[in-house]
Amino acid sequence: MFTFDLPSILKYTVSNIIHHQFTHYAKILEKNWLLRRKGSFGYIEHFANGESDDWRLQNREVLDFGCGMGLLAIVVVKISAKKAVGVEIDHQSAQPARRNVELNGLSSKIVIRQGSWEVVHEKYDLILANLVPAALFRIGGHIPSRMVDNGKMVISGFANNQRIDVEKFFMKLVIISIDGSSLDGWSALLMEKVK
Repeated sequence: MFTFDLPSILKYTVSNIIHHQFTHYAKILEKNWLLRRKGSFGYIEHFANGESDDWRLQNREVLDFGCGMGLLAIVVVKISAKKAVGVEIDHQSAQPARRNVELNGLSSKIVIRQGSWEVVHEKYDLILANLVPAALFRIGGHIPSRMVDNGKMVISGFANNQRIDVEKFFMKLVIISIDGSSLDGWSALLMEKVK
């Protein structure tokens, strides 16, 4: 269960946003063996714990760049990520994101930083970025330096007809596309940093 510090009028809308946004991410993660899911959102199992060499989210460190109210950071840590850092440039989103982390009892596992790439110093196993293409093109050049070798990235926030341009941009940065997903006219890409 998730708790968010929002006016009651927004709770239904936010619940739908969480469902839609995470369903999009879950679809691409599940398809690539990063996640096993049972039923619908709300019944997501912990990531597989087996001995295989498959890449798993469990015990990974995640960066949610452009985290907004901290929704994705909260979801991935509640599932099984070791820790997450959410970065948000907008003060009016960063403050409620911190509060949402506190409300969900995750202050020891999630840190929300206000700013942009200047506040990101570590390398991450997984980077999540739900940003419009203009923002992805403006800040995307920083992403490879913040990914571990063979690290993964799930990017979304762009329409299906923008997917090829986004994919080409990141391929120039030595990040290859592994898979993609489409939901209600929007796309997401799972990409990997190559050595």
